[in-house]
Amino acid sequence: MPQLKIRKARGAAVLAVTAVPLCEAVVREVLVVLAKTGYCNAVLDLKGLAPDPSLVKPLLTLRRDLQKRRGRLVLCGLSGETEELFRATWLLGLFEVRPDVDSALACLRFHLETDRPRKSRPTPRNGVGPVHPDKPRPARRRKGVRPSRNGTPNSLNGRD
Repeated sequence: MPQLKIRKARGAAVLAVTAVPLCEAVVREVLVVLAKTGYCNAVLDLKGLAPDPSLVKPLLTLRRDLQKRRGRLVLCGLSGETEELFRATWLLGLFEVRPDVDSALACLRFHLETDRPRKSRPTPRNGVGPVHPDKPRPARRRKGVRPSRNGTPNSLNGRD
């Protein structure tokens, strides 16, 4: 009996779990199928499954491998008991959860539209901020030298 059924829908793979425990070999097979089809986003439908702690490790493996490929995993169809198991083990915060397959696909489509490449911005260096070509760099203070009160350098004041 297959443990997982795969179908394509709206640019993502929809995975329906039909039996637990979901073994690691099945997860690897899913990743191979996703790589062959070119999909990096997946919706995992857990509708009708009783809570099973053996489901946790394969889900984390699938999530990690999809993230390596810059993909996303969205869970849907969680029963109240399964959701409570995920909440008790702090896993609910790791996964994006939607009530049904259509809303999960809409969530993926929304993220695909908003995850367009953006122009890169210069990163701040040492908390100073971006360096602009027309603005001078802020002066760095030397250790042990206090600025003078009247704004002139200490060497001109006679204080060293």
